[in-house]
Amino acid sequence: MIADKFDANSSDNDVHEQFKCMAEVALTSAYVLERKDGSLLYYNCVVKREGKKIIVIPNEKIITRINLNLQNSYIVQILWRNAPGRN
Repeated sequence: MIADKFDANSSDNDVHEQFKCMAEVALTSAYVLERKDGSLLYYNCVVKREGKKIIVIPNEKIITRINLNLQNSYIVQILWRNAPGRN
């Protein structure tokens, strides 16, 4: 095993674990953050605000998780791209 040649804490699957982490954290998730000034910062999605309602549209069909970090209460609607009838 390659891990046996290292004196440090390592394993054969380090690279695999990095890609697995990227898939779970970055590629299949979207993030919405409300800043202290009320502005929205978002990643891997498009966000529209209509009063006290936030509409989240993921950028790709592979996105299966939306992480929200909001300062105020909102009605949140998610328009999943993989839902029947959506492109």
